[in-house]
Amino acid sequence: MSIATAISPHTRTIEEHPAETLVRDERVQRSLRPGHVDRLAAKLNLDAIGTVVVSRRPNGDLVILDGGHRITALLKCDLGEWPVSCVVHEGLDGADEARLFLAYNDRMRVDRIEKFRIAVTAEDPEAVRLDKLIRKHGFVTMHGNPCQLLCIDALVSVYRGTNNSERVFPQVVDDTLRVIAEAWTPEGSAIREAVSGVGHLLHRYPDLDQERLVRQLSQGKNGARGVAARCHYHKEMKAVPSVREGAVRAVAEFYNEGLHRSKKLKV
Repeated sequence: MSIATAISPHTRTIEEHPAETLVRDERVQRSLRPGHVDRLAAKLNLDAIGTVVVSRRPNGDLVILDGGHRITALLKCDLGEWPVSCVVHEGLDGADEARLFLAYNDRMRVDRIEKFRIAVTAEDPEAVRLDKLIRKHGFVTMHGNPCQLLCIDALVSVYRGTNNSERVFPQVVDDTLRVIAEAWTPEGSAIREAVSGVGHLLHRYPDLDQERLVRQLSQGKNGARGVAARCHYHKEMKAVPSVREGAVRAVAEFYNEGLHRSKKLKV
C-alpha cells in the first residue's frame, strides 16, 4: 500500500495541550496495545514524552495521529493535566488524517493489519479495492474475529501477480476468496498458505475447474490447515524453494487427486 492521494492543503502549528484534552479515534490510529501502555507507564519519563501529532477537527477535538500510547500512559499515571507539545494540523478530513498517520508511521513497526485498515480509511485505491473483495466473501481484517483475514501480504501478492508489470488482478483475488470461502467457510480458513496456494495456482491455470477445486479442497483432511501442513512438508523436504511454491504444490495436489495423469496440473 502507498499513500496514493496527496494530503489536502492545511495549516500546521506547534501548541501545548493537557494530555487529557487529546482524544483517540482508531479509524485513523493504530489500536491500543494495553501491554505497551503498561510498559510505558511503568518507566514513565516525562522528559521523554516528546511531541505528539494531532488533528484539530471542526468541533474542536484534538485527535491523536501519532503518540497515542504515550498519551494513554500519561493518563494511566494520573497525569492528565501534563502539558504536551503538539504538532497541530488543521483543515484535514478523515481520509487526510489517515494518510498523515501513515506518513508519520511509514518507517515504524506498525502492525500490518493496522496499516491496511488505516490505508482503507485513507482511501488508498489498492487497499479500498482489496477491502471490498475481502468483505464480499465474508472475511474481515480484524484480529480476534473467527472470519479474520490477516495474511494481507499474501493477498497483495495475488493481486499484483508475479510478472512485475503495472497490471493487477482483482478477479484472481475475487476467485481466490470465493474458492476458500466455499470450500471451508470464512471461519479460520483465510490463512497465508491457503490464500497464496489457491491464488497463485489460479494465476498459473486461469482456466482450471474452480468448482472441482472447491470440492477437492472441501474434502481434504483438516481444511485450510491441511494445505498448510502439506505446504510446509514440501518446504522442509526442500522440494520447493519457498512457502509460496509449497502452497501452490499443496493445493494442486488436492486438485489432482483422482484425475487421470493427462489431466493433472503440473507444478
